[in-house]
Amino acid sequence: MSIVQRYVKATNSSSLADDELHHDTEALAAMALASNIGSLLFRIKYAGDQMSLKPLLIIWRIKIADRAKHRGWSGISEEVADISLWHWMEDFCPECNGLGHPKMPKAPTLEAMTCPACNGTGKKKLKCHAEIYDHVMDVVAWLDRLTAEAASNFRYKLGD
Repeated sequence: MSIVQRYVKATNSSSLADDELHHDTEALAAMALASNIGSLLFRIKYAGDQMSLKPLLIIWRIKIADRAKHRGWSGISEEVADISLWHWMEDFCPECNGLGHPKMPKAPTLEAMTCPACNGTGKKKLKCHAEIYDHVMDVVAWLDRLTAEAASNFRYKLGD
């Protein structure tokens, strides 16, 4: 079971008992200890925790303002922060639902050809002003790294 699957299973668990038969609390505790921002990212993207969105947005805007200051991006930090976070949270291609291949009409299987909208990546294309496109993509890649780091810490805390 993947890290995301374990986390989602734990957040949707009907029993948070911690005994020889129930282990969902271990996943929740491990993610809580993984990292502050990584934990917020997981809760919002994979568990649909909208209560964590406001704290994450505040933290994220501060982090991007600091990054913008060091990289000389003047007057665009909040826009880059907001667009990057929204894009990262909803990054799956709407045409293929993130699968990289369109579904065959009236069949439960996928077509062999790659999705023309995302070229088989499963991710939607970023839509923003050309002037900030590279900055936003840089920050989206950073979000991916933060999430991967949180997943790695999650595995470590669980002893996997």
